[in-house]
Amino acid sequence: MTPRYRRIAVIGPGRMGRALGRALSATGRDLTFLARSPRPSVDGLPVEADDWAVPVRAADIVVVATPDATIAEVAHRLHDLHAVPPVQVVVHLSGLLDRTALNALEPTGAALGSWHPLRAVADPAALGRDAFRGAPAGIEGDPVAVHAAEVLSAALGMVPVLLPAGAKPRYHAAAALVSNYTVVLAALAERIAKEAGITAPGAGSLYGTLLRGTVENVVRLEPRDALTGPIRRGDAQTVASHLQVLAESDREVYRVLGEAALRMARESGLPPELADEVARVLAGAARS
Repeated sequence: MTPRYRRIAVIGPGRMGRALGRALSATGRDLTFLARSPRPSVDGLPVEADDWAVPVRAADIVVVATPDATIAEVAHRLHDLHAVPPVQVVVHLSGLLDRTALNALEPTGAALGSWHPLRAVADPAALGRDAFRGAPAGIEGDPVAVHAAEVLSAALGMVPVLLPAGAKPRYHAAAALVSNYTVVLAALAERIAKEAGITAPGAGSLYGTLLRGTVENVVRLEPRDALTGPIRRGDAQTVASHLQVLAESDREVYRVLGEAALRMARESGLPPELADEVARVLAGAARS
């Protein structure tokens, strides 16, 4: 059976573009990468750097996988090439920008939208064909573009999430917090441990197993039910000890996140007297 949206042109063979390209190719789709500079192939898939018009016209859907700052530029180039017919679907992968990033293609009559897989990709070569299975995919745009993104999401086992108009900046800020800043917090924890003279046994992270278990809890439970540690149990003395030994900038990170954790702990039933004592300790750190 021939898959729907069989011919796909991916503009930008970066990490996400490569990962999606490999996964979509594994579903039986014909995929071509379009790039700025010549290269023999990407992951065994053809790359076109000179004449974008031919593969774009031949594609059922064009996926713009370039950085946010160049999406509008790519849209203008496609418009100037007269490469996009009215029956075409064009989506970009930005988590922040919506379909208006492709406004240069409005005169073509093509269906425009955005398709954002909520999946962190650090090394495309390490991902298998099911790398996107179970991941949400934020989708918005023209109805035909939304439908096309839903079809591709289903082919990869992703869960489509229709985004309301104007929602993408907050949606993407939240994604950065949970993905990017988790990495930052892990690096911060490793540095603080090293400053105390502690290193991980062997290769890898000292706190890797702890982090893995925490992520498993967050996936399985509501976040407030996954919260553990001194603030969740109302241990103000431990919180004060932590704040005392941290450098000023690290102490501020701990305090701000601690206040957010305390709100969650109150919602989960932490007795008011314990919560109030933790609040006093955190407030004292803000004044010091």
